[in-house]
Amino acid sequence: MRKALLIMGLAVTVFAVGCSDNSSNGGSDDSSGKTGTTLVEEAEVDEVENSTSTISSSDSTVSEEVSTKDLSTMIPNPNDIFTAEEISFNNYGDLVTGSVKNAERSEFDIYKQKCKDAGFDTVDYDSEDDSGSLYMGYNNDKSYKVRLFFSKKDNSVEITLETENN
Repeated sequence: MRKALLIMGLAVTVFAVGCSDNSSNGGSDDSSGKTGTTLVEEAEVDEVENSTSTISSSDSTVSEEVSTKDLSTMIPNPNDIFTAEEISFNNYGDLVTGSVKNAERSEFDIYKQKCKDAGFDTVDYDSEDDSGSLYMGYNNDKSYKVRLFFSKKDNSVEITLETENN
């Protein structure tokens, strides 16, 4: 799990640094006092503020089952939807990541719907702003979470599927 958190932290840091220039990405200034925040930053703050962890004897059984499951089979393969030449899709056991360079917005919308159709239709966050579109959804029992982000700046897509240890 540390590896997954490290990878996610690195990805968020790289993304945040790339999006920190308000003059080029049209950062917003709203009444909340936040300037230049993106959907990803706001959603992750919400996620951290709302996170709790409980441990019971049944959780260890679930964790063992999760670690043996191939998560990449739970969501559509990006190669089946996106026509871009640069597509990466990586499986790290309890974390799946993907990225698509030069994606079409319509392809992102189709991929998002296919993820919902695959069972990730319990919406945690679904919004759009000047930086792009962010969707986060759980499967029915909230044991897995998919995160999809479309960047308007460079037409890239970031895909993450991870286990939830609640």
